[in-house]
Amino acid sequence: MPTAPFSLVDGGPLCRLFRRLGCVRPDGQTNYRKAAFLIVAVTWGPLIVLALAESVMTGRTPVIDWGIHARLLVAIPLLFQAEASLRMRTRRAIDLFRSERWAGDHGQLVSKLPGLKRYVQNHAVLEAYGVATRPMTHDGFSELWFDDLASLQAAAQTPEWQAVREDGKLLFAEPIGLVIARERIQKELPQDHR
Repeated sequence: MPTAPFSLVDGGPLCRLFRRLGCVRPDGQTNYRKAAFLIVAVTWGPLIVLALAESVMTGRTPVIDWGIHARLLVAIPLLFQAEASLRMRTRRAIDLFRSERWAGDHGQLVSKLPGLKRYVQNHAVLEAYGVATRPMTHDGFSELWFDDLASLQAAAQTPEWQAVREDGKLLFAEPIGLVIARERIQKELPQDHR
């Protein structure tokens, strides 16, 4: 089965229920029209049946709370439509963040750090959200390579480093993790690995 595209709104208990009930499009995404119809039928249907039963049994016209009916018939489908719109907008916002801000502007700032030998951005695989056995803790991380600890410490004292930190405060959630490590290769990649 192909992996479903990234979504902030798909994957919860309600979406899993919709999948079991067949409210899924061929691309693996939730069919929000069908899901909204199902929810309206489950929530509004019993009210109508009970109101009609009351009318038949008592011979009186049932009291109708139009606010409840409006919520069930209008608000629920609108919420599902908003959720579908949120998925598209969220994906676009993440793509822009990665390509223009993190990889673009921020990447250029980091690249100018004195003594920096290598800079790698590792972006999370969006399609893996909800597929992994446990939630991902980060959306990505960067690797900054220096010759030694003294080079890193010297770079940390520069205005360029301060600019990177200030820009990072605008981009990334706190706390921002930091690991200073030495590489220990356990298995080397072949030369033609790309």
